[in-house]
Amino acid sequence: MSGAYASDTDLWMITISWLLVLVLGLAVTVYGVRAYRKSGNRSMLALATGFAFLSIGTAGSWFGIYDDTGSLFYAQFGCVGFLAAGFGMVLYSLHTKFG
Repeated sequence: MSGAYASDTDLWMITISWLLVLVLGLAVTVYGVRAYRKSGNRSMLALATGFAFLSIGTAGSWFGIYDDTGSLFYAQFGCVGFLAAGFGMVLYSLHTKFG
């Protein structure tokens, strides 16, 4: 699946990096959901959702789009949407908590 943009080694390094983001993001999201359940504070749920978009959404988007299209450009472009949504949710959670 190496395209014109990267070698097989590059793609393996990218895949391992995104897997690390996926695993760590899942852990942060789980802790955020636990904090929401314990406190009942909706801003914690919004924060957990933001981290899910930032990590799970971006990594899943990269894997799904690249696997479907084979284009690193479209895969990264899809990730940008999840990053924007994630930062929007984090900003919303902070605004509702401290705003």
